[in-house]
Amino acid sequence: QNARSFLRNLRLNVSQSSETILQNLASTELLLNSRRDLEDVKQDPEATENSVDCFNFDKRDFKVGQWVDVKDTINQWLEAQIVEIRDNKVFVHYNGWGTRWDEWIDMNSSRIAVFRTHTIQAATSTYLSPFPNSPPDTSQNILMSSSSVSS
Repeated sequence: QNARSFLRNLRLNVSQSSETILQNLASTELLLNSRRDLEDVKQDPEATENSVDCFNFDKRDFKVGQWVDVKDTINQWLEAQIVEIRDNKVFVHYNGWGTRWDEWIDMNSSRIAVFRTHTIQAATSTYLSPFPNSPPDTSQNILMSSSSVSS
């Protein structure tokens, strides 16, 4: 009874909820597609019993509108959104920051990570799944088809 009452009083934005689901699917897809083959991992001379690099940055496929964690130029991890993809680079906008801070970053850069890898979800968030603490200020929703890479 209490759960029904809670859900009835909870006013979730359907558009935001749908976008959150799509964003989480994109993050999951990015992780799955960038996995290294098991045989490659086994033969990696740098792999140790305690440390194995299971992902290949070169295999990552970002999407326009995708939420990501990005390390800025002063080594602080921030929430960002991919605004454009071109020539193996992504143009990111930092949520809550002016456009003067937007920048192009190589797709295989270690400065870009899956959303919520380095940033923390606000305890007061309405959503249990990852959602930006600062609302994305680009009106860009994620495109679930393959990334629109322009040359």
